[in-house]
Amino acid sequence: MDDLLINALALNSLLLSNLTNPIFNLTENQILWITKILVRSMDMLSIHIQPYPNKTIEVFEIPELVGIFSKTICDKSNELQMFNLQHIIKMVSYIMNVFFTNKILIVNGDIDTRKLVVNCLALLDTSIVEKNRRKTFSEQFANTYMDFIKILTEPLPI
Repeated sequence: MDDLLINALALNSLLLSNLTNPIFNLTENQILWITKILVRSMDMLSIHIQPYPNKTIEVFEIPELVGIFSKTICDKSNELQMFNLQHIIKMVSYIMNVFFTNKILIVNGDIDTRKLVVNCLALLDTSIVEKNRRKTFSEQFANTYMDFIKILTEPLPI
């Protein structure tokens, strides 16, 4: 087996084994939905996490990963005819928290990663809901990523 396939199986196994862990606070509905997505797309996340195994990342990379995972899960759920925006957002939160808890990703610096992920996902949800004209979900996620970068790079008003 090649390393990419082993990594994909390991990541999926890690995610599937943590679904019932109470610290991640998933409902039965969310667990079923996430399980179906993970089982039907074993390599979906390993492509994006390849540069990161047990890697220290910078805080500004978290919104980028949230955007990438959101778009990937959105595309996969559309492909499987299982699209549910709230489940997508919960799944992204779950994945990020599992990766941080299990030290797949380690954030450089002293920061509460759970709060940052919650804030990124709140922005993602707000951005999608507030869009007036109908856009494709790919456009919405691309615009949201740009909003994340703008927030991270602009100085705070005093």
